[in-house]
Amino acid sequence: FASVYTGLVQFAVMAVGIVSLLAWTAFGPGFTHGEGLGIGDIGQLTDPAQGAAINWATITALGLGNLVAIDLMQRVFSAKSPAAAQRACFGAATGILVLCVPLSFVALAAVSIVGDTAGAPILYVLLGEYTPKVLSILVLSGLVTASLTTISGVLLSTATVLVRNVFRVGGENAAMSSDVMKATRLLMLPMAAFGALVALRVPQTGILLTLTFDLLLAS
Repeated sequence: FASVYTGLVQFAVMAVGIVSLLAWTAFGPGFTHGEGLGIGDIGQLTDPAQGAAINWATITALGLGNLVAIDLMQRVFSAKSPAAAQRACFGAATGILVLCVPLSFVALAAVSIVGDTAGAPILYVLLGEYTPKVLSILVLSGLVTASLTTISGVLLSTATVLVRNVFRVGGENAAMSSDVMKATRLLMLPMAAFGALVALRVPQTGILLTLTFDLLLAS
């Protein structure tokens, strides 16, 4: 519940940031796209020479691997009923269509605004050099909070699994006792330190995320 409640606030920040960026693009540079990047240009999904095989492997890993992701399961288990969990999943899918698909149009427009030779992720270049500072802060805050809702869920659920399933704190008692709660909170500290160590050693969020879901899908 703690993860879900904070996630609602974080989602609100992200939604405001995305909508603001969409409005700036629509009334500013406009939605344009480079050659070969239009809606009908699907070579990257059909032509192996354009990376179609890797793209489909990534889509499959992210889509199916996430079905058993521990932070997603945490939210399903927190639902008051199966119907509520189902509505939440469909609601999340709708949110992706409403917010994230338009955000991809911003990314396509950014190719025309920034150029395709940017050394950093193109959205960061757009926010760092082209958009108003206030808008940049708002959007980046949304991206950070979007990461935090996943991070908090992963840390909490991983610590819980270790406490209940590996170390068997609380035995067979299904209730969340004070001992189990205390152990879970304490174990989150080394889990966070371990996560920070991995992030420092391999600072490539997208690659790590894909690898995570590759492992989940394979398992």
